[in-house]
Amino acid sequence: MTDKRMKISNFLVHILFAALLGTILFVPDRVEVPSHVPFIAVAAAAELVIIALHKKENVRDIGCVIFIFFEVWELFTSKLVSVSSYLIPSPENVLDIYITDRQLILQNIITSTGFLAAGFITAVLLGLLLGVIVGWYKGLREIFMPIVKVITPIPPLIYSAYLVALLPSFRDASVAIIFLGVFWGMFLSVIFTVSTIDKKLVDSVAVLNLSQPSIFLHILLPYSLPSVLARLSNSISVAFMVLISAEMLGGSSGMGWYIKYSTIYGEYDKTISGIILIAVYVTVLNVLINKLKKVLVAWDNPEEA
Repeated sequence: MTDKRMKISNFLVHILFAALLGTILFVPDRVEVPSHVPFIAVAAAAELVIIALHKKENVRDIGCVIFIFFEVWELFTSKLVSVSSYLIPSPENVLDIYITDRQLILQNIITSTGFLAAGFITAVLLGLLLGVIVGWYKGLREIFMPIVKVITPIPPLIYSAYLVALLPSFRDASVAIIFLGVFWGMFLSVIFTVSTIDKKLVDSVAVLNLSQPSIFLHILLPYSLPSVLARLSNSISVAFMVLISAEMLGGSSGMGWYIKYSTIYGEYDKTISGIILIAVYVTVLNVLINKLKKVLVAWDNPEEA
């Protein structure tokens, strides 16, 4: 049954791709739209990715969903309507924004990436370092764990308005908000990981009579690394969500500001293009994090051996 389902989905996804191309090229537009070339290029790129990853589970099913969505979007925004929708622009209109507005989009991506990198990297490094120290020493753990458990559940967005008003620049506020959004969860995770370290490993450390710096560098940091990397995907998503919200609240640049500005002035094709770009951006970051995990902690990925 499973083999039959795989054969059907493998066959169906390519039919849907062909149907989408047929709709784009041969069904006449009833409203004026920009060039179809970018949309065809995106659909073709999706088809190539599906072909390249055909051995992975669910790739064909995901491809079917994507092509059906593209088909419906195209039909009901440019092929079957006589008046273009103000709130739901066609795929061609949305993709055209990446061409006509590319310079401003690139500037805002660079701005958001700078904020994200500064806050995220600082939070991860400090969360790892301080988490190892607090997790290793029982006295520190008993002091900080109750405090961290109270602070961690507080949504970082609560700090946004106050930090924007408090700090001297929006950049400082954005970095601080991202830091708070990532640090506490990372800190708590590392504390828990180190505090639950295998007793046999602790006994081995005692027998070897290692210095404290050697214990941190050669035992605790490698032991904590898989836990840290496992949290990174979720942490990067939280960090970007917090950043976008902060940019929409008080920023004058960045992708959050771009989406807010476009929405205020009714340029919904730009709004949708910004939302799609953020989704792609975060997806790429998560893929890179997964690749990084496989490289740095190969011993924690036995299926890759």
